[in-house]
Amino acid sequence: MNVGSWSDAPVALLVGSIPDASLQGAAVRMTSGAADGGVLYITTRVDDYLVVGFGEEHAERLSGVAAGDEVMIDNSVYLASQTYHRHQYSPDYLPWEQFQVAGKPIYPQRPFLLGPRYARQGAGSIQSGRFAGKMIVVNCIMDEAAYACGSVEYRKLVEDALGDRIDDQYRLWLVDHTLHTGPVVMPGASRPVATTRIVSYAGALQQALRDVAAWVERGIAPPPSTEFELDDCQIVVGPTAAERRGIQPVATVTANGGERAEVAIAEPVQFQAVVEVPPGAGTVVHAEWDFEGAGDYPVAGPRFDGSETRVSFGTTYAFSEPGTYFPALRVTSQRQGDVESPFARVQNLGRVRVVVS
Repeated sequence: MNVGSWSDAPVALLVGSIPDASLQGAAVRMTSGAADGGVLYITTRVDDYLVVGFGEEHAERLSGVAAGDEVMIDNSVYLASQTYHRHQYSPDYLPWEQFQVAGKPIYPQRPFLLGPRYARQGAGSIQSGRFAGKMIVVNCIMDEAAYACGSVEYRKLVEDALGDRIDDQYRLWLVDHTLHTGPVVMPGASRPVATTRIVSYAGALQQALRDVAAWVERGIAPPPSTEFELDDCQIVVGPTAAERRGIQPVATVTANGGERAEVAIAEPVQFQAVVEVPPGAGTVVHAEWDFEGAGDYPVAGPRFDGSETRVSFGTTYAFSEPGTYFPALRVTSQRQGDVESPFARVQNLGRVRVVVS
């Protein structure tokens, strides 16, 4: 099976018998023929074809396979990698403390650490915290791939390397309610949909690029790093913008005066919101409500002129069906207070619970 008319590089194997299971990440070991001893790694399955990893190395190995060759499908390494961190304790990495009791590892330990090995293969070196220029790190607090605690570990390295000069060269901005990618609502998704729980980090990233350029080219220092606490490897940010700092607005929402309201069908619920922007991070430019969890944010907040760093407002809404709802307020700030610009719009969410019976 080939990529197409533009290339004759093989990309998949047609196998006579495939286990009825997820094979992503599994190894295909050649046990006969000219390719005997070769190993390929499965990326996905298409009918009876096993699509293997991309790149010249995989293509060369696959080109030596012929009809009738025998293979063994083995996912043991892939399964082991899911829990390798339990067997790789390092006192230099705080998240691994959870796998210790009374100062001793709970699980058997491997003789060498895989993490630094993988890092060296990917970047060519191990992080040291030493650099000569300016740096702004933007990390999503809810990132499921690049964990936010990793940026905290790197900040320790930077602090060790730069000491009192850290604020002259480095910022860490932690962005709440954000994942590794932007929120996407899939067809048929159950409510509340992803866009009522997650916002895009794109605006924060755009502003960081602007700020690092201004820092380097004109000596304009960006807003300070996000303040936070680390609680058992979880990032905990303060409840107000002044406490959090960084560049993300903070929205606090109540329903009938609390974080949870219990009401009857058609009973009006009073929602109140306070939105704040950290010092030096811009002003409030937009706010919108989504009460039913559909993700379309049909109720607009008040109109802003881009001059205020703290706003408060309210609205009422009545639910026509019983159920548990998580009304969301999505708010946006912008450094220049430009209410029309589509760029560098930094978002956040405020949410409450309403039980309708």
